[in-house]
Amino acid sequence: MCRTDGCSAPPYARGLCRSCYRRERGERLGPCLVASCGKPQHSRGLCLAHYFRMWRRERASQ
Repeated sequence: MCRTDGCSAPPYARGLCRSCYRRERGERLGPCLVASCGKPQHSRGLCLAHYFRMWRRERASQ
């Protein structure tokens, strides 16, 4: 069981279910570093959309 009160989903990481873990991780990392975005960070300080946009540009330049 997830350690979040009221959640009965199976644990995924750190004793939390997948959705509770993602919510806690987003709160811990803060918002995307791109101005006026506000979505939770995914990697390298960017949200998922901005991270993949950067990743595609890097791969295209190789």
